[in-house]
Amino acid sequence: MGAVDVAPDLKVEIHALSWDLFRKANAISWAYKIAIYDATYIALAEIVGFPLLTADGVLLKRMKGHSIVLRLRDLAVKERR
Repeated sequence: MGAVDVAPDLKVEIHALSWDLFRKANAISWAYKIAIYDATYIALAEIVGFPLLTADGVLLKRMKGHSIVLRLRDLAVKERR
């Protein structure tokens, strides 16, 4: 089963970039010395209340101590049959 097979089951929400999101992302970017691009995803994760899963080792290292950014490798997925 590939990603295309499970795509219809995903409940994807689209979030527009708002000033509140931009301000939060800017603060995260400066505080953790990361790109605004990465900080935007982290800010959105905080707003919606879901963790951000990443395999980006550099981002994980810089965001150490921030509980919303989790290592993708640590995710346990139960296989569907």
